[in-house]
Amino acid sequence: MTPTSNERHEVAERLRVYSHDFDFGDSNPIWYVAKAAFGDVDAHTYYSVFARLADLIDPTCHNKADELNRMAPLEMRTDNLICSACGETFCADEEGANHPIDWAYCPNCGARVVSE
Repeated sequence: MTPTSNERHEVAERLRVYSHDFDFGDSNPIWYVAKAAFGDVDAHTYYSVFARLADLIDPTCHNKADELNRMAPLEMRTDNLICSACGETFCADEEGANHPIDWAYCPNCGARVVSE
């Protein structure tokens, strides 16, 4: 799920607070970052912490219509967008005037559309 602006603001605020409370003698400084990123004190992997921060900074999705197009006959393929993050479907009009054929961002959640 794509993070909301509120989530980004909340995490940024927690990071700011922890930046003042950080104990430089602490043997596990990533704990503060994980606590800020997730808002809890559960154990998180380094991967999940870095992935969460990346998603907050630059949320991405992929076009699920591309998967369907790979399996469909040529005449059945579309230029539609089916966002993997929010699930919304957007149809490109026949002339491409109202919607871009090359979807850069999801019009609903704002996630940047990337290739898988």
